Amino acid sequence: MIESRLAILYPLSQRLGATAVRLDTGRRAAIVDACRSIRQASFDSVEHRMTQYRIQRVLRGGCFVWSASLLVSAAAVAEPRVAIDGGPDVTGHNYEWSISHDHDAPLIHVEFAHYRGDMFFAPDGWSIEIENPNSSDFTPGKCVADSATGLARGQRGEFTLRINAAGAFVGRGDFLCRFADGIELRVPADVPVKRQSPIEPYATPAAMGGMFIVFLLVRAIRARRRKPAG
Repeated sequence: MIESRLAILYPLSQRLGATAVRLDTGRRAAIVDACRSIRQASFDSVEHRMTQYRIQRVLRGGCFVWSASLLVSAAAVAEPRVAIDGGPDVTGHNYEWSISHDHDAPLIHVEFAHYRGDMFFAPDGWSIEIENPNSSDFTPGKCVADSATGLARGQRGEFTLRINAAGAFVGRGDFLCRFADGIELRVPADVPVKRQSPIEPYATPAAMGGMFIVFLLVRAIRARRRKPAG
C-alpha cells in the first residue's frame, strides 16, 4: 500500500519540482530582462543628455564667435580714419597741415600742443584760440580750433601755425580730433616740440657725477677726523 502511494507521489513531486524550476527560471529571466531594460534606458538617458549638452556647447560657442565677429566688424566699420598731411616748411618757422577724414559725422574740433607758436590760423568759419603764445620750452602752449559745421567727409581743412624767431625743433605729436557724434581720435603728426639745449643731454649725468664726488669728499673728511692723532 505504501509502496503504491510512493510510486504515485514520486513522479508528481518531480513534475512539481521541474515546474518550480521553470517558474524560478522565468522569474530570473524576467528580472534580468527588466534590469537590462533599466540599464539601457539609463544609458539612453545619459547619452541623450550628453548629446544635448554637446549641442548646447556648440551653439553657445557659435553664438559667442558670431557675436564677437559682429562686434569686431562693427568696431572696424565705426572706426573713422583721419589723415593729417604736411608739417614745417624749409625755414622751420611755418607749419601747415591739411586734415581730412572718412567719417559720417563732421569733424568739429582740433587741438594740439605747440612750443613758441605766436600765430594760428584755421579754415573759414572756424573759431581759433592759441593758448600761451610765444611759449617757452618750459611752458608749452596749445592751439584749439572749433566749428559748428566742421569738415564733412572728403573735405580738407588747412591749419597753419607760425613759430617765433627763437624757433623750435620738429618732432612727433598728437592732434586731438573730435567729431560731432562724440568720437575722439589722437592722430600723430609733425609738430613743433621743445627746443633742446646743447648741454641738456649731459645735464643729468653731470649732476649725478657731481653728487658722487661730493659723497667721496664727505667720506674722506670724516675718515680723516676719526683717525687718531699720531
